[in-house]
Amino acid sequence: MLNDFIDEMQGNTYWPGGSPKGDCPLTFKDAWAWADNANGQSYSPHEPVDQPIWKWDCGMKLDYDGPLISVSSRFYPPSERNGDLWKGDCHVYHKLEELCLREFECASLDELKESVEAFIKEVDAKIASAFKALEL
Repeated sequence: MLNDFIDEMQGNTYWPGGSPKGDCPLTFKDAWAWADNANGQSYSPHEPVDQPIWKWDCGMKLDYDGPLISVSSRFYPPSERNGDLWKGDCHVYHKLEELCLREFECASLDELKESVEAFIKEVDAKIASAFKALEL
């Protein structure tokens, strides 16, 4: 029974709410081909992305989801090679464009945690304030 369902799903699309109308893709293959074309490239359904993309969810509803702002950081622990401090940096990106960078050198892991979280809280407040000022 499961194999019959899988075979059916490979060729046909399940549409909650009845038969599709208008320009709805009629198969999963057509639906994902549309998304690949709309996105300008192919994405795996669970692949992490750095910007919003078009994708079909499990019930064949169309989503446009993804991040606009992201944080990427790396910190090296104290060691013979790295010295006595926690060292690293924190980048804030809008999609792939770096918006800001902050370097950190902290004496303890707790100090690093507090410093990084305070920085991100400051960035978050500035982004929210700037976005609200746009009055979209």
